[in-house]
Amino acid sequence: MALIGTFSIGAIIPVLLEGQLAVGATATQLQARLEGLYALQVRLGIQPPSISADAAAVAELAAAFEVALPGVDIQTNAVAAAILQLEATLGPINAFLAIAGILGVAGVHVYRVDGTAAQMRAELSGDLAPGFPGADGVPNATGTGFLLVANSGAAREALTAIITVG
Repeated sequence: MALIGTFSIGAIIPVLLEGQLAVGATATQLQARLEGLYALQVRLGIQPPSISADAAAVAELAAAFEVALPGVDIQTNAVAAAILQLEATLGPINAFLAIAGILGVAGVHVYRVDGTAAQMRAELSGDLAPGFPGADGVPNATGTGFLLVANSGAAREALTAIITVG
């Protein structure tokens, strides 16, 4: 067994780091759209959810816009629906970004183990005695494994948050 080095979760699983960057850019765009809709909502005087419940107020508002701006159709229900949809979309995205903050936590020690299950058995315990999972119980099947060890509090929390097995 050989120590490869000590890394952050983002360095070990770079696709998570790439995903964090892509999702962050998308979240920024969606947040800007949501803030624009909030501003439009304020300018139109929409007070959800009461505006959708008050059909007379909606009709009055639409009529006022038609008089002031002929041909312009202000769809207050569409604005409220778009806000609800963006808020629902941003919820999980923001939750992912909060979790993704742990990607920079360093202190995960990576060991590499090469050999047969029988050779690794002495170092890794009897769990591999019957062979690797999916190797149909062949103890001499060859494989490569990585042992991730985190012994600091923050690194342990980061590792267990990203890799949840057993």
